Amino acid sequence: MPERRQLQVQVPAGTEDDFARLLEVADRGPEGVRIVRSIVRLVADEVESMGARAELPDEEREEWEAAGAVFDRKATARSRSRRIGAYVDLIGRSLQGDAAVARLLGVDRTRISQRLAEHSLYAFANGDDRMYPRWQFDGGKALRGLKTVLGAMDATVHPLVVDHWFRTPNVDLVVDDEPMSPLEWLRSGGDPGRAAELVPDT
Repeated sequence: MPERRQLQVQVPAGTEDDFARLLEVADRGPEGVRIVRSIVRLVADEVESMGARAELPDEEREEWEAAGAVFDRKATARSRSRRIGAYVDLIGRSLQGDAAVARLLGVDRTRISQRLAEHSLYAFANGDDRMYPRWQFDGGKALRGLKTVLGAMDATVHPLVVDHWFRTPNVDLVVDDEPMSPLEWLRSGGDPGRAAELVPDT
């Protein structure tokens, strides 16, 4: 039997963990492959947009630098890489599609669309799929107080901003002198209205 050749892919330095997460998502089967394809399209769009930006003329660039502007292409690339990595991580921490959430909550699939409309569940689009971050579920039910918080949040806020805000300690949500994340606040019985006052607007 001929020896199988190992698939070799050259991964840019510093992105090894992101690439490993992509492979984990792809291992979910056809659904995972669709997710990874949509992420690859996202990366391609980012690269294309970077290439489409015209360079400033030398004279104009010098004027901006004299005024204190800093042009660092490597920093911009690192920022995009981190953002894409965070998106891959969020995908890996999410349920894919209404049917999966309906099974978790033990409800009819049509009820999921209703709950999205009434802001008692959060989802973001990934290609043709809706993704539901797992942090909004407490066992087989949605997190208490979620409807109040999501109802106060603008629908245009980026999914990465939403994810970061829910999971990051907030100095305005304090118990025993310790800042709590909005998720911890809701799980511990904190007033949803208080968290709703602090939702990000961009």
